[in-house]
Amino acid sequence: MSRTLLAAVFAPLAGLFILTLGNGFFSTLVTVRLDHEGASATAVGLVSAAYYAGLVLGAFRSERLIARIGHIRAYSTFASMMAVAALGHALWMNLPFWGLLRLVAGFCMAGLFVAVESWLLAAATAGTRGRVLALYNIAFFAATGAGQFLLEVMDTNSIMPFLLLSVTCSLSILPMALTRVSAPQIETAMPLSLFSLLRLSPTGVVGCLIAGGMLAALYSLLPLFLKQTTDTLAMVARMMAVTIAGGLLLQYPIGKLSDRLDRRIVLLGLAGVVVLCSIVAALGYHNLRVLSCTLFLLGGAAFTLYPVAISHAADGLEPNQMVGATQGLLLSYSVGAALSPVLAGPAMGQVGPTGFFLFTGSISLGLVFFFLWRLRDGHAVAVADHQAYVVRPAVTPVGAELDPMAARQATLDLTAKADLPEAQVWEGQVPEPIIHEVLQNADASAESGAVNDRVVDELQAANQARWQQGAANSESSMTT
Repeated sequence: MSRTLLAAVFAPLAGLFILTLGNGFFSTLVTVRLDHEGASATAVGLVSAAYYAGLVLGAFRSERLIARIGHIRAYSTFASMMAVAALGHALWMNLPFWGLLRLVAGFCMAGLFVAVESWLLAAATAGTRGRVLALYNIAFFAATGAGQFLLEVMDTNSIMPFLLLSVTCSLSILPMALTRVSAPQIETAMPLSLFSLLRLSPTGVVGCLIAGGMLAALYSLLPLFLKQTTDTLAMVARMMAVTIAGGLLLQYPIGKLSDRLDRRIVLLGLAGVVVLCSIVAALGYHNLRVLSCTLFLLGGAAFTLYPVAISHAADGLEPNQMVGATQGLLLSYSVGAALSPVLAGPAMGQVGPTGFFLFTGSISLGLVFFFLWRLRDGHAVAVADHQAYVVRPAVTPVGAELDPMAARQATLDLTAKADLPEAQVWEGQVPEPIIHEVLQNADASAESGAVNDRVVDELQAANQARWQQGAANSESSMTT
C-alpha cells in the first residue's frame, strides 16, 4: 500500500480503533452491570435492543448531518454526544434512563461509523478498495476483541468504566481533527427495497436477518450467560475475546471455501455449526475447555454468516445492483439485531442462563430448514460465476460502497465498452467519448451512480495525467 493512501486513511482508521476499543468493552459492561444491579434477563434484552434500534436509525439518517457540516465536525459532534451518553450511565441507575442512553449511544455510534466509512470510501480507488476494507476490518475486530480485556483491569461497579469510555470517545477525535488530509464529499446510493431483494435472493435476505439476530445476541446477552455461569468478570472478558477471535480468524478460510462451493451449502453448514455449538455449550458449559472451544467455533460461524449471505446474494445480481442490494441487506441485518435481544432476554428469564443457547440454537435450526428448502427449490449459481468473497462488518450503508466488487464491475463496464484490456483501462487509454457515455449510463441508474461516477472520475484523471505526460514528452522532444 502506497504511503499516500496510507496517509489518507490513517486518521479515520486510528479514530475507529480508539473508539471501538472503548465501545467494545462497554457493550459487555452494560450487560454485566445491569445483572449486578439485579435487572432481569428481559430487562437486559430491552436495554440492549435500544442500542441496536439507535444503530438502525443512525445508519440511515446521519448522512444528512455529515453532508451538511462535513466529516470532521460531524465526527466530533457524534463522539462528544457519545462521551456524554457514557457519563450519563453513572448519574442514575434507572432502566428506562439507561435504555434512552443506549438509544442515543447507538445513534451516535452509527454516525461515527458513517463518517469513517465514507471517508475511507472516498480515499480508496477501485484498485485499492479491497486493501482499505481489509485494514478497516482488522482495526474493527482487533479493537473489539482487545477492548474485552479492559474489563479485567478496572472495578466495573465503580464510575471508572464510564469515564474510560468517555475518554476513548474524546481521544478518537484527535486523529480526525489534526489530520492535514482534506475531508471528502459524501455520496449516497439508493437501496433496493426488501421486497425486491426477497424476489432476487430470499436466501440472502433471510441469512442476513438471522445473522443480525445472532450477533446482537452474542454481544448483548452472551456476557450475561457467562456472568451467571462463571461468576468472574475476568472469565467473561476472556470468553468474549475468544468468541470474537473465532469470528476474525475463521472469516478467511470459510470465505475461500464459499468461493469454491455452492454458497447455500456453506450457509447451511454454518447454521448447522451454530446449532451443534449451542447444544454442546448448553450441556457442557461447566467445562471451561469445552466452553472456550465451542464459543470459538460459534463465533466463527455466526460472524461469517453475514458476509457469506451477502456474497450469495451478490452472485445473482447485476453489477448496477450491488451497492443498493448490500445496503438493503444491511437493513435486514439491522432488523434482526434490534429484535433479537427482545426475544432472547425472556428466553433466558424463563429457562435460565442456558436459555441463551436455546435461542441461538432455535433460530439457527429454523435457518437450517429454510436453507434445505432453498437447496431443493432454488437454483444454484455456478461456481465460475461467484463474486469474490469479501469480509464485511455489518455497520452502515456507506460501508457497502467500500465493497471492491461493485467498483470493479463498473471498471469492467468500461473495459467491455472500450474493447481494451482492464490494465489499459486503468492506464488511461479509454477515449473520452466512451467515458462520457458510460457516465451518462451510470447516472441513469440510481443504484450504481455513486460507485460508477467515482470510477469514471478516476479514469478521467488517469486520462488527463496520460495526456499531460504525453504533452510533456512531446515538448521535451522538440526542445531536444
